[in-house]
Amino acid sequence: LADEQAGFFRMVGALLAIYMCINIATVLIVIAAKWLILGRMKPGRYPLWGVQYYRWWLAQRLMGLTHMKWLQASPVIRWYLRAMGGKIGRDAIISDIEIGAIDLIEIGEGASIGQKAKLDNARVEGNQFIVGTISIGRDAYIGSSAVIEENVTIEEGAELRDLTSLPSGSRARAWEIWDGSPAKKGGMVDRASL
Repeated sequence: LADEQAGFFRMVGALLAIYMCINIATVLIVIAAKWLILGRMKPGRYPLWGVQYYRWWLAQRLMGLTHMKWLQASPVIRWYLRAMGGKIGRDAIISDIEIGAIDLIEIGEGASIGQKAKLDNARVEGNQFIVGTISIGRDAYIGSSAVIEENVTIEEGAELRDLTSLPSGSRARAWEIWDGSPAKKGGMVDRASL
């Protein structure tokens, strides 16, 4: 009986090791494929259904093979996003997020991004594929289910509350609080309580 139990646990251990190796290999393949297929994304307006859109679409489908949800709020997600081309600061806390063009994302040190936030810097409007930058400053806070469109700057310590939608071209200045959909400035962060 002891031999049967030991054999069972060895088999389970081997299967877990194989599963982990497959996931690690998938992440490495997706990173390599992103750089081979898409390279570095550039901001601009592209024709919908054009070559640039197709390359981006294919890279996005491949990125879906990785389980980013398993990496959330860990140092591994910062490594993964950096490997995909993002500029991610030390000690940034990043939950399960959706990103349009990782190359054009900058997240500062100590920033915190909540669950299901959408960094929508690559989107379709009419017959155009629009790609832009998103810059999130150090110690900024992005609430759960917040949506940020392209060409947006969120400065140091600024706060986007849960369910806030910040439209294209917006700028949240340092230590401002933004709330609503569309977002409106709602005050200043109390820095004395930090």
